[in-house]
This record gives sequence, C-alpha cells and structure tokens, in this order.
Amino acid sequence: MHGAILSRSGWHSVGLRTGSIFFWVNKSYSRGQLALASADPRVEPAVDFRMLDDPRDLERLKGALRMGAAVLQDTLMDGFRDVVFPASYTPRVAKIAVPGRWNALQRGALSALLDAAGPLRRALVHGVVTLGTTIDGLLADDDRLTDFVRANVGCTWHPSGTCRMGRADDPAAVTDPAGRVHGVSGLRVADASIMPSIPCANTNMPTIMIAERIAAFVAETEQGT
Repeated sequence: MHGAILSRSGWHSVGLRTGSIFFWVNKSYSRGQLALASADPRVEPAVDFRMLDDPRDLERLKGALRMGAAVLQDTLMDGFRDVVFPASYTPRVAKIAVPGRWNALQRGALSALLDAAGPLRRALVHGVVTLGTTIDGLLADDDRLTDFVRANVGCTWHPSGTCRMGRADDPAAVTDPAGRVHGVSGLRVADASIMPSIPCANTNMPTIMIAERIAAFVAETEQGT
C-alpha cells in the first residue's frame, strides 16, 4: 500500500483550498484480462482491469480509507483542517478539472461561497461537492463503504504483466526468462508486460532493470554468434 498527501487538489480556486490524502494498492492481487478485439492491428485491444476482483485489494483500500479518515479527524489536526469529506475522480470531477475560463468562473463562485459559509461550510460541502455522501456515513456502514470503494476505484496508469514470462509448457506464459517469445524466432519483449506479477513498488525501476538485463542477453547472443 502507498499513501500520499497533497496540499492542493486542483488548479482552480476550490482545488487550491482543498488538500487530499489518497491511497493505492501497489501489490495488486486482482488480475485483469487483455484480448485482441480484431485482427486489424489498428483496432485497440479489449482491456478489462477487473479491479477489486480479489477481495484482498478491496479490504486494503477500505482499511486505507478508514486510516486516512482517522488521521484527519484526530483532535491533533484541529486548527489544520476544516471539513473532512470523501472524494473521488468521478466523470463530474474530471469535467470541472479541465482548465478553462468557464470552469475557473464556476469554481471561483463556489470558493467564495465556501469562504463565506462559516458554520454552514460543512453543509455546503456535503450538498454541493459530495452530493450527500459523508465520511461518517461511510465509516458507520461497511456495506456503504464497500459500495463507495467499488464505485470509485481507479487505475494509476501502470498496467503490466500482459505477456508474462514463464516456462514453455505454461499456457499463460508468452516469453522465456530472456524475453524470447515462445514459438516465434527472433522476437523478444523487454518491458513491464513480461512481469509475472506486479512488484510491490513503482514499476519504473523494475522495467529499466528488465530492459537492461534483456539487452545484456541480446548482446551475449550476438557475441556468441
């Protein structure tokens, strides 16, 4: 698991007034599926991430949300935060996150209301921002918390393991440990797609290591010939 804290949540005036704490699963146990949608190489493949297909991923994200809420609601945070509320990158949020004059004008009006609301700020946040969903309501009802996490889970844009390495007799394996594609002469894969499982940290350094190691295999092969 990984958590991060942001002192602002967007480019607009509301985002500049809003901090975020968010979490993600580095070592995911859920496995997605990648399939060819057409014999035409110009057609995008069919991708199904199947996020939270494994209950261990769901429970870890629920636990992270509980922990984040506990930290923010602790009395030690009094004076450093105001309203604690659940948020996610929904299509509605994505729409208002696009830089532009109209969004800037709308967010400017909302931020002015939030600044002036005083004791009514909490009601304004829950009525306009979260549309009635409260952090206390989620924490008090495990089913609601589960539904919230399932509905709002997202991807961090580092898919991997789509043609993993393995033995030649493994029907799920695409390459051997040297990156050579089974059954195809002269073709290797040297990126994150050959990872048998997702590493428990960022994929950047492991991908560089894979590429360097397979490059060494290629060099050794060339020298041998």
